[in-house]
Amino acid sequence: MEKQYCVCINFGNETTTASYVDLTATYSLNRDGFLDVPKLNILNGNTDEARKVETAICRGEDGQWKFAIDQEDFARQDLVMHFIDKIERMSLEDQEHYTAFIRLVFQAIIANNSILYFDNNNPENRNFDLYICSSGWSKYDTNDYNTVIEDYKKFFSIVLPIPVTLISREDAIFFFFRPFNYQKRSLFIEINADTIDFIYDSPIEGKTIFSGTCNGVGHIARDIQNWCAETQETYKKAKSIIPTILEQTNNKNIDWEMYVRHYIEEQVEDFYYKSRSCLSLNFPCFYALGDCLADVSEMYDCIDILYHCNIREEALNKILANYRLKLKNDFNKLHDNGIMPEVIILIYNVFPVPWIEELVKNIFKHIQVFCSCGSYIVSDGIAMYAYANHTFQTPIKSKFTEIINREFSGTMREFLLESYNHFIDREITVLAFEEYQYNIARINASLVKKTYAR
Repeated sequence: MEKQYCVCINFGNETTTASYVDLTATYSLNRDGFLDVPKLNILNGNTDEARKVETAICRGEDGQWKFAIDQEDFARQDLVMHFIDKIERMSLEDQEHYTAFIRLVFQAIIANNSILYFDNNNPENRNFDLYICSSGWSKYDTNDYNTVIEDYKKFFSIVLPIPVTLISREDAIFFFFRPFNYQKRSLFIEINADTIDFIYDSPIEGKTIFSGTCNGVGHIARDIQNWCAETQETYKKAKSIIPTILEQTNNKNIDWEMYVRHYIEEQVEDFYYKSRSCLSLNFPCFYALGDCLADVSEMYDCIDILYHCNIREEALNKILANYRLKLKNDFNKLHDNGIMPEVIILIYNVFPVPWIEELVKNIFKHIQVFCSCGSYIVSDGIAMYAYANHTFQTPIKSKFTEIINREFSGTMREFLLESYNHFIDREITVLAFEEYQYNIARINASLVKKTYAR
């Protein structure tokens, strides 16, 4: 069956998204210089919320794994998050969790997007190819016996019923930002909930440096929650009473503070997205305890965990002082490593934090800084790569097909057509061609340097 679409999934450590391209369509650049890449629904519905899902699972009522979506899911003891890593570093348990999550995503995309056709009884009978980026590795990573990408290829070949083209995170990001960083020394700073990742790429020098810290913006909600626990009387009272309520109602498995954390994370995201001047927190006890609170409501006076807790921006800056200092030290250390970017691209995979941008600009002075916010940057980048690769390979395949059809016949023709198409798909890619161009440029630059040195 002809493959009309490329389904492009980014399995992020915190959020998973999916984009696609129609290989029969023509895409033009928008006014910002990007392709308007269409998105796929992962959840049921046609809203922004349906097009992404947190990389987290828990057990449903039937005992089977399901997406963790509701606030109640994030307080369950069987909740599983942060299971993506290099295959060699994953425990067998996390490999099971990741396998379950991948299959849930694949099945949900097929079910919730009518343009896609997939025959469960004959997986080759489908109208799309699958491209995937998985967090936890760089294309330059190696282990004792091969490159890390080979481990992932083997893993996905077992987990999914169809072949997968793997794209590294850095390649997907590079493709997304090509209008700004093509052939430039570029520093990408990825702001995630748990981590901040740095990718320094200098194509002409043939140098790529990948590093990161554990100081993601998830620290903001954690620091605010810790501050609330220390200063808010309602929170202090809740900490003294709720454990007793949970024990008496036989609900000790409820992680009520995780409910609170998830709520604060949502409010922090709203605060920064909407540039509010005050962070307002109101969280009644029944949000976390539900029906079990009703059984003992007369015995315990516990109505609110947070009540009219209004934090102005100046106070918030004080709460986050230690976290801001950690980031300043991280960026200074990066600067002092001697990298010399021509452009810095700041990528918010969660929500925009204006003071982080100011911090970067103050440390990397006189360097152009672009900011981009959105969960779809990587999956869109994969789609842009898939589209560019198809455009690049199509005339090559056409020419080889013409020659083989003219010069050969019968079984030999069939063998050569299949072999050459497979070889082109695997080896003659747009990325391989660009790497070849960079190698030529480096050789020429070296020859010029040696000539002038004489």
